[in-house]
Amino acid sequence: MKKGKLNTYARLFLVLFLIFTAIGFTDGKGIEQLKVTANKIEATTLTTPIEGEYFETLGVEVGGVAVQTSFKVLSESKNGQNGTVAIQSKDDFMSAIHSDSSGDLYIPVSVKYHDFTYDIVAIGVDAFSSCVNLTSTGLENNSTVTTIGDGAYSFCHNLITTGLEKNNTVTRIGDGAFTASSITSTGLDKNSTVTTIGYAAFSFCLNLTSTELEKNSTVTTIEEAAFAYCVNLTSTGLENNNVVTTIESYAFNGCTSLDDIILTETNLSRWGVRVFINTEVRVYYLRTAIHAETFLNNQGGMHAIPYDVASIQVKTPSEINYEFGDSYDPTDLVITASYIVDSKTIPSRDIKYIENQNDFSFSLSDNLTLSDDVVTITYGGKTDDLKITVSKKKVDIPTVNGSFTENGKAHKLVDILENYDAANVILTGDIEKTAAGNYTGVATLKDPENYEFKDSKETSNSLNWVINKKPGTPDKEEDNTTDNGDKGTSGTIGRPSTTPQGDGAVVKTGDGSSTRVLFALLSISMLYGCSVFIRRRKYNK
Repeated sequence: MKKGKLNTYARLFLVLFLIFTAIGFTDGKGIEQLKVTANKIEATTLTTPIEGEYFETLGVEVGGVAVQTSFKVLSESKNGQNGTVAIQSKDDFMSAIHSDSSGDLYIPVSVKYHDFTYDIVAIGVDAFSSCVNLTSTGLENNSTVTTIGDGAYSFCHNLITTGLEKNNTVTRIGDGAFTASSITSTGLDKNSTVTTIGYAAFSFCLNLTSTELEKNSTVTTIEEAAFAYCVNLTSTGLENNNVVTTIESYAFNGCTSLDDIILTETNLSRWGVRVFINTEVRVYYLRTAIHAETFLNNQGGMHAIPYDVASIQVKTPSEINYEFGDSYDPTDLVITASYIVDSKTIPSRDIKYIENQNDFSFSLSDNLTLSDDVVTITYGGKTDDLKITVSKKKVDIPTVNGSFTENGKAHKLVDILENYDAANVILTGDIEKTAAGNYTGVATLKDPENYEFKDSKETSNSLNWVINKKPGTPDKEEDNTTDNGDKGTSGTIGRPSTTPQGDGAVVKTGDGSSTRVLFALLSISMLYGCSVFIRRRKYNK
């Protein structure tokens, strides 16, 4: 081998050694990338992509296969925290994956680019536009995406549903997001996070028959042309919806299959112009509805006709049993309302108080009395009566729990009472005492006409309580005289008696403490005497 080639290889190995040594001391701010040429190896550092930049890597899966995907950086990955990205091409009007990709779409919660990790939080502009062979949106199993960007799934001719029925993170559907797709369901009937439907979001969805808003409780805004030219749409979902507050202009433009709309529940405060232009739709609204002026002031391109409540009838009563002083509770009330307007037949419907509280009023509310027996319910200017029963207020019977011990101070009955209702019960009789003894207090209702004790028909109840003697205190009448068989030897109160023993010595009886002390003294004396005796014998020896 020639010396020149040996020198070349030696230099090559030296360069490799130096590069790998340098990699071992990288500062962590980037990744070393090697570029090999004919005669040399170059090392460059890859820095983390910054906000607004794009990168490509294997990201989403289509038909179970990971495909090259373009991402836009929304926030950088730094300080050990994940960055965030949107699925989006850097080229306008281009999809983020190859448009021929076919099958169900799967969107992971995050993607890794070199040593950087990013959470996928948005479907960007035109991300999957014109991917005609996609059969799902990938939103069904995703928990990080919050926004569907403009045109994201437009012209996806094999999509059946949005996937929103199984998603609980998306809050906005972007402008034209599903334009001209083949979906048959918006998925909004089972979704609880979307609040806004963007401009033309579902326009030209020819297979869509309902917005499914009648069962939705979160969408508040329908932007311009949102459902424009959905020619097979037969229901707006607004008939029984009281959540939507804003419908912008042209929202249902060209929806020729729509019939007249009867708004039985509505909270609309903004109604754009020509909402139903290019249709024959007439909108009937309750004359007394909240924001009724919305329809009066913005009738361009539609026929808005007010209607009135003809009658109401209680279907499901609220609570009907009460006690004195209670408040009427209409929580469970349901009425059936009938309507009238020209010759138009408007079906009666059930109205729940809990969902329409501002539309109801009642003749009774707080502080019911025993004479109250009917509540008059008013809805839409019509009334119906509901019979109720008001009985006396139940009061707990106070009970004595415990006793006192004499200590020279006054003791109060109230201090050992349980269930004592001071507002409605008054105490009389023996209610405060000092000396030991047995006492009786009396609990009496303050207002027996409107109150009664629980489980008792009496208006008053006796309360027996005790103050015990102080420990060691003798009874005043106690006689401790003891018959000893003599001529009336007697003792005094609290003093132990005496009893003759053997040779006539008198020893105090009692607890034996004196005997034990005497025995101890004798034992000590005997021990002392023995020790003196022994010492003397030793001395004498």
